Amino acid sequence: MKASNARKKRDDKSRGSFKYVDYVEHVGTHLILFPGDCVLLRSEGPVAPVSVAKIKYLRSDLQMEILWFYRPEETTEGRKAFHGKQELLLSNHSDIQSLEAVEDVCKVYTLCQYMALGKCEKDINDFFSRFEYDVGAGRVSPVSHSLPLHCVCNSPYNPDLEMNFCQDCGLWIHVCCEDEHQDGINQCPQPIKILYNVRVIYVPNNVSSEKGLLVASLMHCLILLFNY
Repeated sequence: MKASNARKKRDDKSRGSFKYVDYVEHVGTHLILFPGDCVLLRSEGPVAPVSVAKIKYLRSDLQMEILWFYRPEETTEGRKAFHGKQELLLSNHSDIQSLEAVEDVCKVYTLCQYMALGKCEKDINDFFSRFEYDVGAGRVSPVSHSLPLHCVCNSPYNPDLEMNFCQDCGLWIHVCCEDEHQDGINQCPQPIKILYNVRVIYVPNNVSSEKGLLVASLMHCLILLFNY
């Protein structure tokens, strides 16, 4: 209903009372906003989480047309174990908001871009997105056609969960899944061999064991170099 009302308002005003602009200076923060920027919008209550949106169009009447980002728990499918703390889903829920509602700009990265950020580079206003949410259909779908699955639990990667690499079977195993792995569900005869106990390693599941070890080693060196 909100999306359809917003669309109707835009159609009514598109007869000449405003025009689309390439950028706008936000009066309160003096930020220069552009279409495609992601912004933090004022929450409705003191305990409500900050709302995040992507600007589609900026208008001369100091309004902006946006697409809302949803948090996993705000979708019909709810939050899953593989969802990261900073994960958002870009929805098709369009809306019109005043520029006065903008509190700050933020960054919404792909998962790989988010993982490439060093520990000192990450900010509380840094998010990542890899799923889209169709509000009308209540459907969540990955942005990429193929979503890598990991571990014996066969779930997408969660950057907040610690994983170790098993040299015998070539899998990345969540620390919380190690007992299940060693109990033979994956028929791995040996206890897991810990390569590095590092929280910020991301390796696609289509690499071989040797390549996985090499990539993990290189990433570990980079982590030590830039974060410590």
